[in-house]
Amino acid sequence: MLISHLIIANIGVILALRSKGRFHKIIAFGIAICVALPFLGNGTITTISLVMFGLMALLTLLYGVKELNLTKTDRIGIALTGLVIATSTFMKFQHLSGAGVTRVLMIIPIASMIIILIKNKVVTKEVSFMLYWAFYALTQLFTELP
Repeated sequence: MLISHLIIANIGVILALRSKGRFHKIIAFGIAICVALPFLGNGTITTISLVMFGLMALLTLLYGVKELNLTKTDRIGIALTGLVIATSTFMKFQHLSGAGVTRVLMIIPIASMIIILIKNKVVTKEVSFMLYWAFYALTQLFTELP
């Protein structure tokens, strides 16, 4: 499963490199690094990766709030995606009991990605990181609880 996450994250990096701008590239590269770090096998590095993953989700939230060149629908979708994934990540990191409930909220990133793709009809620079968030949401939505 980790390999598929790494492949999708690298596709996001390739898409990010094809677009102008810096913010979306930072998010796409950050996600790819977060996904690649657990392959080193060290528990401390895996923890750092999880914290970085949450920070990338917060950057996605910030991107949705700050990027003025997007439509209102895209901005709300991107911001909600960042909020949902950041909340889920930090709840898992803290081992809070409601972390399993946030799985249902993973429908938001999936719906946001679908809306962005249908509405824009072209691959925009935001797809570079939204592709991974939608894939991550799908895997979280359909995995069994421990």
